[in-house]
Amino acid sequence: MVALQAVARKAVADTNADFDAVIIGAGVSGLYQLYKLRELGLRVTVFEAGSGVGGTWYWNRYPGARFDSESWTYGYSFSPELLEEWDWQEHFAAQPETERLHSHQIDLGSQQPARIIFAKAGGLHQRLGFIGISVGCERKFRLREHR
Repeated sequence: MVALQAVARKAVADTNADFDAVIIGAGVSGLYQLYKLRELGLRVTVFEAGSGVGGTWYWNRYPGARFDSESWTYGYSFSPELLEEWDWQEHFAAQPETERLHSHQIDLGSQQPARIIFAKAGGLHQRLGFIGISVGCERKFRLREHR
Protein backbone atom coordinates (compact mmCIF):
# COMPACT_ATOMS: atom_id res chain seq x y z
CA MET A 1 0.00 0.00 0.00
CA VAL A 2 2.88 2.39 0.78
CA ALA A 3 4.28 1.90 -2.73
CA LEU A 4 0.88 2.66 -4.28
CA GLN A 5 0.56 5.81 -2.17
CA ALA A 6 3.97 6.99 -3.42
CA VAL A 7 2.91 6.31 -7.02
CA ALA A 8 -0.35 8.19 -6.39
CA ARG A 9 1.49 11.23 -4.99
CA LYS A 10 3.74 11.30 -8.06
CA ALA A 11 0.75 11.00 -10.43
CA VAL A 12 -1.13 13.81 -8.68
CA ALA A 13 1.96 16.00 -8.93
CA ASP A 14 2.11 15.51 -12.74
CA THR A 15 0.13 18.51 -13.96
CA ASN A 16 0.53 17.52 -17.65
CA ALA A 17 -1.82 14.55 -17.32
CA ASP A 18 -5.51 14.80 -18.24
CA PHE A 19 -6.16 11.99 -15.73
CA ASP A 20 -4.04 10.33 -13.10
CA ALA A 21 -5.38 6.93 -14.16
CA VAL A 22 -7.70 5.43 -16.77
CA ILE A 23 -9.58 2.18 -16.27
CA ILE A 24 -10.84 0.26 -19.27
CA GLY A 25 -14.06 -1.54 -18.42
CA ALA A 26 -16.68 -0.91 -15.73
CA GLY A 27 -17.13 -4.54 -14.73
CA VAL A 28 -16.52 -5.89 -11.22
CA SER A 29 -12.72 -5.51 -11.49
CA GLY A 30 -12.93 -2.07 -13.06
CA LEU A 31 -15.30 -0.83 -10.35
CA TYR A 32 -12.96 -2.24 -7.69
CA GLN A 33 -10.04 -0.36 -9.26
CA LEU A 34 -12.14 2.82 -9.42
CA TYR A 35 -12.81 2.53 -5.69
CA LYS A 36 -9.17 1.82 -4.76
CA LEU A 37 -7.60 4.49 -6.99
CA ARG A 38 -10.05 7.16 -5.83
CA GLU A 39 -9.27 6.11 -2.26
CA LEU A 40 -5.66 7.11 -3.06
CA GLY A 41 -6.87 10.52 -4.25
CA LEU A 42 -6.31 9.95 -7.96
CA ARG A 43 -8.36 11.56 -10.74
CA VAL A 44 -9.77 8.50 -12.49
CA THR A 45 -11.76 8.05 -15.69
CA VAL A 46 -13.38 4.76 -16.72
CA PHE A 47 -14.03 3.89 -20.37
CA GLU A 48 -16.87 1.37 -20.86
CA ALA A 49 -18.19 0.03 -24.17
CA GLY A 50 -21.68 -0.59 -22.77
CA SER A 51 -24.17 2.01 -21.61
CA GLY A 52 -24.08 0.82 -17.99
CA VAL A 53 -21.76 -0.65 -15.37
CA GLY A 54 -21.43 -4.26 -14.24
CA GLY A 55 -19.52 -6.06 -17.00
CA THR A 56 -20.95 -9.55 -17.33
CA TRP A 57 -23.94 -8.56 -15.22
CA TYR A 58 -24.68 -5.67 -17.60
CA TRP A 59 -24.37 -7.72 -20.81
CA ASN A 60 -26.13 -10.93 -19.69
CA ARG A 61 -29.79 -9.90 -19.67
CA TYR A 62 -31.37 -13.16 -20.73
CA PRO A 63 -34.53 -14.28 -18.89
CA GLY A 64 -33.68 -15.93 -15.59
CA ALA A 65 -30.05 -14.68 -15.36
CA ARG A 66 -29.09 -14.86 -11.67
CA PHE A 67 -26.39 -15.95 -9.23
CA ASP A 68 -25.61 -19.61 -8.85
CA SER A 69 -24.42 -18.98 -5.29
CA GLU A 70 -25.93 -17.11 -2.36
CA SER A 71 -26.16 -13.37 -2.95
CA TRP A 72 -24.22 -12.37 0.17
CA THR A 73 -21.14 -14.21 -1.16
CA TYR A 74 -21.01 -11.66 -3.97
CA GLY A 75 -20.56 -8.75 -1.54
CA TYR A 76 -17.64 -6.34 -1.91
CA SER A 77 -15.36 -7.17 1.02
CA PHE A 78 -13.21 -4.12 0.19
CA SER A 79 -16.11 -1.83 1.10
CA PRO A 80 -17.47 -2.33 4.63
CA GLU A 81 -19.96 0.51 4.06
CA LEU A 82 -21.48 -1.20 1.01
CA LEU A 83 -21.63 -4.55 2.82
CA GLU A 84 -23.51 -2.85 5.65
CA GLU A 85 -25.96 -0.82 3.58
CA TRP A 86 -26.84 -3.24 0.77
CA ASP A 87 -29.82 -5.48 1.55
CA TRP A 88 -30.22 -8.32 -0.95
CA GLN A 89 -33.84 -8.82 -1.98
CA GLU A 90 -33.36 -12.46 -2.99
CA HIS A 91 -31.27 -15.34 -1.68
CA PHE A 92 -29.98 -15.96 -5.25
CA ALA A 93 -30.12 -12.49 -6.81
CA ALA A 94 -31.35 -11.95 -10.35
CA GLN A 95 -29.48 -9.83 -12.92
CA PRO A 96 -31.48 -6.59 -12.38
CA GLU A 97 -30.66 -6.50 -8.66
CA THR A 98 -26.99 -7.19 -9.36
CA GLU A 99 -26.92 -4.37 -11.89
CA ARG A 100 -28.46 -2.04 -9.28
CA LEU A 101 -25.69 -3.00 -6.84
CA HIS A 102 -23.01 -2.05 -9.38
CA SER A 103 -24.72 1.24 -10.22
CA HIS A 104 -25.01 2.04 -6.52
CA GLN A 105 -21.32 1.29 -5.95
CA ILE A 106 -19.77 3.69 -8.47
CA ASP A 107 -19.80 6.76 -6.23
CA LEU A 108 -19.07 4.92 -3.01
CA GLY A 109 -16.21 6.23 -0.88
CA SER A 110 -15.65 9.48 -2.77
CA GLN A 111 -16.89 13.02 -2.44
CA GLN A 112 -16.84 13.58 -6.21
CA PRO A 113 -18.92 11.70 -8.77
CA ALA A 114 -17.23 8.99 -10.81
CA ARG A 115 -16.28 9.88 -14.37
CA ILE A 116 -17.38 7.00 -16.56
CA ILE A 117 -17.46 7.44 -20.32
CA PHE A 118 -19.97 5.01 -21.83
CA ALA A 119 -18.62 4.82 -25.35
CA LYS A 120 -15.96 2.97 -27.27
CA ALA A 121 -12.62 4.69 -26.69
CA GLY A 122 -11.43 4.29 -30.32
CA GLY A 123 -9.73 7.41 -31.60
CA LEU A 124 -9.77 9.16 -28.23
CA HIS A 125 -6.37 10.53 -27.22
CA GLN A 126 -5.64 11.64 -23.67
CA ARG A 127 -2.46 12.17 -21.65
CA LEU A 128 -2.27 10.19 -18.44
CA GLY A 129 0.28 9.23 -15.85
CA PHE A 130 -0.57 5.51 -15.46
CA ILE A 131 -2.73 2.88 -17.08
CA GLY A 132 -4.03 -0.38 -15.66
CA ILE A 133 -6.27 -2.90 -17.37
CA SER A 134 -8.51 -5.04 -15.17
CA VAL A 135 -9.78 -8.27 -16.69
CA GLY A 136 -11.62 -10.62 -14.38
CA CYS A 137 -11.80 -10.38 -10.62
CA GLU A 138 -9.05 -12.93 -9.95
CA ARG A 139 -6.23 -11.00 -11.62
CA LYS A 140 -3.82 -8.74 -9.76
CA PHE A 141 -3.79 -5.08 -10.74
CA ARG A 142 -0.45 -3.39 -11.29
CA LEU A 143 0.27 0.28 -11.84
CA ARG A 144 2.93 0.85 -14.46
CA GLU A 145 4.46 4.20 -15.19
CA HIS A 146 3.87 5.26 -18.80
CA ARG A 147 6.28 7.73 -20.37
